[in-house]
Amino acid sequence: MKWIWERSDWPNFTFDEAEFTHLEREFHRNTGLILGSLRKVDLFPDTECVTY
Repeated sequence: MKWIWERSDWPNFTFDEAEFTHLEREFHRNTGLILGSLRKVDLFPDTECVTY
């Protein structure tokens, strides 16, 4: 992988909006899955759980 400034199109970038939107939606979906999973992880199993 190249550094951003090593690209031939630096600093005049172009992108495919449809592909970007697809990747952005996939990122947000996966982030939600990870956050949802982490909510079920008991980081301190020997302590009393307090919810607010």
